[in-house]
Amino acid sequence: MILAALALALATQPYDGFHLSNSRFDAMLSTAYQRCERSEAAMNTYGARSCIWDEQRRFQARVGGSYRAALARLPAGGRRTRLANLQRRWQATHRIACRRRFQGVDGTMNLISEDMCALRELARRVAWLDRHGG
Repeated sequence: MILAALALALATQPYDGFHLSNSRFDAMLSTAYQRCERSEAAMNTYGARSCIWDEQRRFQARVGGSYRAALARLPAGGRRTRLANLQRRWQATHRIACRRRFQGVDGTMNLISEDMCALRELARRVAWLDRHGG
């Protein structure tokens, strides 16, 4: 019974209040991304964004895997349905905050900043699902 209560508490940990530290984010980045961001190709806007886009695709796959694992940890019923609803809502809105944050800012650095913001949000979701999602 205690384990069920703990699982419920973790499953309902508010995502909005979940913080991903810079050091944890850095540790989650792939070696492919780290190599790419240090490469000469990343010295222009398109190259830098390409590195980020590739890492975003890797994190999209990780979000899916972490979500499926979180669902598998939950018993069938209300908590599973709640997580599924939270995940659908997150998928529909996770880029909006980044777009709003950098809306109206001119220059190519804005594009890179928005892309990095979205990447951090994907990493944050993976970390949350792994820790609290189930």
